Amino acid sequence: MSWRSLALKNMTKNARRYFGYLLSSSVAVMVFFMFSAFILNPGIENGPMTGTARAVFAACQYVVIVFAVFFIFFFHAALLRLRGREMGLFTVLGMTPAQLGRLVFMESVLLGAAALVVGGGLGALFTKLFLLVMGHVLQLQISIPFVIPVNAVLRTLVLFGLVFVLEASWVAVRTMLRTPKALIVVNRERQRPPKASVWWMALGLSCLLVAYFLAVFLSTSLSATVLPILGLTVVGTYLLFSQVLVVVLGWLRKRNLKGLSLLVVSRLTHRLKDNARVLTVVTILTAMVLSGMGSVFGMKSIVSQNAQYLDPVPLQLVTSPTQPIAVTPDEVRAELTKNHVKVTGELSFPFLNGHIYSAGRKINYATTIMSESTFEHVRQQLLKAEPQLSDMLAKVSHVEPGHAIFVVPYPLTMNTVFVNPAATVSVGNGAASVQLPVLIDSQAKTRVLNKLQGVPGFMVIVTDADYSRLAVAGSTAGSTAGSTAGQWTAHGFFVDNWLQTGSTAQWVNSRLPKSQQGWFEAAITSQTETQQLLSIMLFAGFFISILFFLAAGTSLYFRLQVQQEADKRQFMGLKRIGVQKGEIGRLLTVEFLLFFGVPIGAALVHSTFAMIDFSHLVNLKGTAWPVFWGVVGIYIASMAVYFAVARVRYMRAVS
Repeated sequence: MSWRSLALKNMTKNARRYFGYLLSSSVAVMVFFMFSAFILNPGIENGPMTGTARAVFAACQYVVIVFAVFFIFFFHAALLRLRGREMGLFTVLGMTPAQLGRLVFMESVLLGAAALVVGGGLGALFTKLFLLVMGHVLQLQISIPFVIPVNAVLRTLVLFGLVFVLEASWVAVRTMLRTPKALIVVNRERQRPPKASVWWMALGLSCLLVAYFLAVFLSTSLSATVLPILGLTVVGTYLLFSQVLVVVLGWLRKRNLKGLSLLVVSRLTHRLKDNARVLTVVTILTAMVLSGMGSVFGMKSIVSQNAQYLDPVPLQLVTSPTQPIAVTPDEVRAELTKNHVKVTGELSFPFLNGHIYSAGRKINYATTIMSESTFEHVRQQLLKAEPQLSDMLAKVSHVEPGHAIFVVPYPLTMNTVFVNPAATVSVGNGAASVQLPVLIDSQAKTRVLNKLQGVPGFMVIVTDADYSRLAVAGSTAGSTAGSTAGQWTAHGFFVDNWLQTGSTAQWVNSRLPKSQQGWFEAAITSQTETQQLLSIMLFAGFFISILFFLAAGTSLYFRLQVQQEADKRQFMGLKRIGVQKGEIGRLLTVEFLLFFGVPIGAALVHSTFAMIDFSHLVNLKGTAWPVFWGVVGIYIASMAVYFAVARVRYMRAVS
C-alpha cells in the first residue's frame, strides 16, 4: 500500500472527526476567495466604491488569513491528538518516526488540498450571488460584472497553500518527536488533582480588572488600547477558568452534595485543566464576535441617527465674490425642481475665513468667523426647518465688544482650548490683514455649516461691530488665486425629504472642478459614503463572524470527542450499578449547559465592557446598546441550536 493510499484510507476512516475541521477550513478559503474576487473585480477597481471602503475590505481578507493560520495550526493539532493511539500503534508495529512523519505530512497536505478544492469551488459558485448582494448592500447604481479574476485564484492558492504546507510540516515534526508511549496514552494521561494558587488567581482577576479599567476609564484611542486590553483579557480568562473555578468547584465538593450534583462537580473538577483551555478559546472567540458585530451594527445605527447633526442643511454650498463657485444657487434650485424635490426653505448668510491664535501662537487654528446676529439668525432658521436639532443648537451667551465665543464643531470633543482667554482673530495676509485681540468668554459645541472640506470647522462668534472691522480685510483677502481666506457666503436648501436629493448632489458634484469639490456638501452624499463604508465592514464582519462561530463550535466539538471514549466507559459502569439512562441524560444536560453557558456568560461580560469602550470612542449622539443586545440574542440562539444537536448526538454516542 502506498503512502498516499494509506493517508486516504486513514482520512476516510476518520471522516467524522475531520468534518468540522474541513468545514471551517473550506469556509475560510471560500470567504477569502470571494473577498479577493470582489476587490479585484474590474467594476470595483475602477468603479464607485471609495478608496477607504476598498482598503477596509482588503484588510478583512487578511483578517481571514490570520484566523486561518490560528485555526489550522491549533485545531489540526487537537485533531491529531484524538488519533494519538492510532499513531502510537503504527510505531509499535515497526513504522519509523520518519515514515510516521511522512504519513502525517501527506494526510495534512491532502486535507489542505481538499479544503482548497471545496472552498475554492464554493467560492466560485457563490461569487455571482456575493456580487449581487454587495451591489445591493452598497446601493450601487450599476451592476457589478461577474468576473473571476485570475489574480484572485492565484492569491488564494498561494496564500492558503503556503499555510497548509507549513502546518503540515509542523505537525509532522511534532509527531515524529513523540515517543510511542506518549502517542498511545495522550488521551488517557492521568491528570493530577487541580490545586488553586492564590497568586495565579490574584493575577487573573487583576488582569481582567485592569482590562476593564482601560476600557471604561482610559479609552482614548483604539490603536493604543486594543492590544493591551485583548492580551490582558486572554490571560485573565484562562487564569479565571484554571484557578478561580478550582476554588468554586472545591467549595462545592465540600458541600453535602448527592447524586447528580456530586457527579457533575466531580467530573468537571477532574477535567478542569483541559476544559480551561477550550473554555478560554470559546470565550475569546465569542467575545470577538459579539463585540465586533455589535460595534459595526451599532456604528451603522448611530451614524443613521446622526446624519442631520453632522450635516444640518440638506444641500449647502459656499462661494466667494473673488472665487465664485461653478454652480450657482439658482441652478441647484432648478435641478431640485427637475428631480421633483420640493424646496421648503433657503438659507444664505455671510462668514469670514481666518485664523485664531493665542499669545506666542502656541494655539493656532484656521477658523470661520461669524457675527453674533448672523449666528442667531442661522440658528433660528435651522430650528425652524429642523426642530430635531434643538439639543445641538443651544443659544450662546451674549458677546461683548472685544470678546468672542469659540465653537468646536459637533461631534468633535475638546477640553477648553483657550485656558488663557486672551487670543487674536485675524483675517487676510500681509499689510491688508486685520488682527482683532479678543477675550474668549466660553467654548460651545454646535454646527451650523455642513462638513465642508474647503471650510474650517472651528468657528469664532464676535460682535457685529468687530465682524465689520474684520470684513474690511476679508473683502480683498480672497483675491489671491486658490486662497480660501476672506469673505464667503453660504447658501443652503431645505427640502421635504433629504433622502431624495441624491441625483441633485451627483449632478452638482459632476459640474464642480476638483478645486471646488470641498465647497459643496449634501447630507445624502456624506450619509451614503459613510453607510457604504460601514456596510462593507458589516458584510465582511458577518462572514468573519461565521468563521469565528464555526471555530468556537469546533473547539467544543473536539473537546467532546476527546472525552467521548472515557465517558462511554464511565456511563457503562454507572449503568451496571443501577444508574438509569434518564439520569445519565440529565447529567449530560447539566454538563453541556455549563460547557456552553459558562464561556458565553464570560464572553458577554467581556463584550459588554468592549461596547463601553466603543461608546467612549464614538463621540456621537445615540446609542448602540439595542443593536448589541440583538446581536447577543442571535448568537445565543445559534449556540442553542448547536447545543441541542450536540447534546442529542453525544447521548447516542455514549449510551
